[in-house]
Amino acid sequence: MARERPRHSKNTLKQRKARQANLKKVNNLQRNPLGEQTNTVQVQKLKRENGELKTKIKELTRKYWNTQRRNNRLEKVMTSQKLDLKKTKADAARLRGVVNMLGKELTELKDAADTSISLLQARIEALLEAQKDLTVRHIILKKRCRRLEAAKRQLKRQLHERAKTHPTTVRVVTG
Repeated sequence: MARERPRHSKNTLKQRKARQANLKKVNNLQRNPLGEQTNTVQVQKLKRENGELKTKIKELTRKYWNTQRRNNRLEKVMTSQKLDLKKTKADAARLRGVVNMLGKELTELKDAADTSISLLQARIEALLEAQKDLTVRHIILKKRCRRLEAAKRQLKRQLHERAKTHPTTVRVVTG
């Protein structure tokens, strides 16, 4: 294999720098076609200010429409509250009239309620007395039942004792 010779640049360092400078100028011209005829710093400042003003305009229009919407909502709420207030005033007036009409009937209702309450209290007292009488009678009957059961057990014992002493008599009596 043959050795390749290292490539040396035919252009000198000055020529290369000049070419790079020319390329930069061409690139700058492509970016800014007006070239150095205008002051790019001022244009950039104006563009930046224009962008800032556009954002401020957007912000202000957004705030304006938000306040408009809020005002519309508040107006709707205010009108609905006014209508509610009118309705409540009318209802209050109507209820005052009804209460005045019922004021006369109220005393009659109180009297009827008092009489029915007194009758019910008398009935409750009578029922309580009847319950007391029934509990006393129940106690008496329970005692009597216990005495009768004791007497029955006693008779059965006596019957068993007789059966042991006189077996034939018990068979005839029970059989």
